[in-house]
Amino acid sequence: MKRKKGAGPGVFLFGFGLIVVLVLVLWANENRFDYHKAAKSRAQIIDVTALGAGQQFAFTGSLPDELTLSGDYLSAITGYLVAYRKAEIYCWDRDEDDEGHVTWRKQWMNSVQSNSRNSGIVQTLRSGTLLADAYTLSGLPIDRQDLQFVDKKQPIQPGQWPRTPAAEQLAIEGEYLMSYADRSDNIGNERLSWRGIPLASTLTYFGDYSGMQAIADRTEQRDGFIASLIGDSGILHHLVSGERETALATMKSHLAFRTRLTRGIGSAAMVLGFLLLLAPISKLLSSIPLIGPLANAGIFLLALALGLGLSAIVIVTGFFFSQPWLLVIVLGGLIALLVVGFRRRKQQATLQKAVSAEQAEMEDEEQPSLADQRADDIKTLRGNPYAAPMASTEDTSSPNDPEKTLKHLIRLALADEQIDRKEMKEIRAAAKDAGIRQKDFGRFMREVLKAEAA
Repeated sequence: MKRKKGAGPGVFLFGFGLIVVLVLVLWANENRFDYHKAAKSRAQIIDVTALGAGQQFAFTGSLPDELTLSGDYLSAITGYLVAYRKAEIYCWDRDEDDEGHVTWRKQWMNSVQSNSRNSGIVQTLRSGTLLADAYTLSGLPIDRQDLQFVDKKQPIQPGQWPRTPAAEQLAIEGEYLMSYADRSDNIGNERLSWRGIPLASTLTYFGDYSGMQAIADRTEQRDGFIASLIGDSGILHHLVSGERETALATMKSHLAFRTRLTRGIGSAAMVLGFLLLLAPISKLLSSIPLIGPLANAGIFLLALALGLGLSAIVIVTGFFFSQPWLLVIVLGGLIALLVVGFRRRKQQATLQKAVSAEQAEMEDEEQPSLADQRADDIKTLRGNPYAAPMASTEDTSSPNDPEKTLKHLIRLALADEQIDRKEMKEIRAAAKDAGIRQKDFGRFMREVLKAEAA
């Protein structure tokens, strides 16, 4: 494969264009026509004479044993439903890397590559598809145009079938018919090979009916470059080996294989696209000693991550877009999980709040505040001066001394270095009982505080 020399703007633009095309390819692949689903929806009919124009149907029957395929080189192949002929030529392949290094290889190719060493080489043999002149399935004529086949192919040995005049000069070599050029290096040699689908005793057809024959259902026909590139015709006009269920299983397997194959090739090509896109950076860094090899490895890993990452995003997005019911289920599940999680957190928060409130209430009931306890103690001491602790072991004053009792009450209230309103109320009442006037209450308090501080 010939590539552009260097890593100029042309390589960058080619890489960018390749990525854009591959995004479209991968998206189209995930949204390709599901011919298995379409075939499954077709009603199975038994009597073909009851078919009406425009009717969509499925029918199981058999083809004549003498079904014959003829082509440009083999005139009468029997025992096969369809055959595919592949033409190749032995020629030079020129490959040039980004550094301008050219590699030449001689190999079998589908067509002659345009390069200096292939000058004068002309391919004369042609590829093609071999169909029967007519397909009649147990009395049901089937239009040959755009007829689809999905069964597995097998090699066909050309030596056992009669050849046309165009192939009389071709030599038989295994599974090939060979045309030899008069060159010692074998350049210009050509060969033909065939692969075909064996004719089964029972086949099932899926499609439409019109004009006294089975025709293609083109309701979802796909046209354009991308559809052609991935083989997505959008046509249901399938003739498949086996009874209905066997045929449907074959169609499902064939569709899954093509989808996976396109995903794999598309993802690999996406990595190549990013490599071409990053080629200018790679070329710039490769000229730096020591850093060059590491930079090239880093560029490759970056292209690998970007290519596979973008491919995965397109594939997943396209898959869900093509399966809206699945998208609804997934989104519904996510929303349900979010709602359940939110409700659960709300319930837990409410429960925690209730538990905390209950615990606080129990603590309030079982363990009254220190200030309340002191206020109650002060009130008790007012009524029972004998319960007041002595200021010191040397204090021999009478416990009936109201002033001394008041001092004890103040000391008790100052246990936590502050006096609340309830405590102050009890202390003022005690001061009144002790005969201390309002204007002297402040002086008395300061003396007690000064004594405590000392």
